[in-house]
Amino acid sequence: MASFLFKILGKVRGRIKCSECGKYRVIYGRHKLSAAQENLIKRAEEEVFYVCGTSAQELFPTKKVPFVLKEGQNCLSVIETTYYAGIVK
Repeated sequence: MASFLFKILGKVRGRIKCSECGKYRVIYGRHKLSAAQENLIKRAEEEVFYVCGTSAQELFPTKKVPFVLKEGQNCLSVIETTYYAGIVK
């Protein structure tokens, strides 16, 4: 699944932390996240919006977001290997 996401959606562009289990989930996108997009993600984490499996469209229903979160995950899902390979600060 991860290789499919890379081909279609680009690279790992960030991460978001689940408010229930505390695991980080990977954000995929074709382009680097802007400062505004990073702030939007940070605000969602702080306001306890994200739970494993939530799509980007569900998380930000009034915004057009150029990135995706892997759907079909839950708090029991393992952390994606692309998380370890793609996060560079």
